Amino acid sequence: MYTFVEKLIDRGSASVNIDNILLLSHTKVHMIELIEQLHHVRQMKNFEIVPEKSFYVLMTVKFLRHECGNLTIKPIHSDNDGIHKLKTPT
Repeated sequence: MYTFVEKLIDRGSASVNIDNILLLSHTKVHMIELIEQLHHVRQMKNFEIVPEKSFYVLMTVKFLRHECGNLTIKPIHSDNDGIHKLKTPT
């Protein structure tokens, strides 16, 4: 199927609109490389990409003093230690 559609695109007989894209990476540097590669393919094959449906996600993110990843949530200890050292109001 892909080769058939690719031939149509190369001849200018078809246009492709990519509706949903999810790029995953472990580092910001790798994420930028993926975005550049996607942009290059988009230009070469004349793909239309819907920005509102394109998501670029790091494999782990920091959220509410936790590091969240695929099926994991770990507290960031340096942040939690600071919270525990706060004095309670009297």
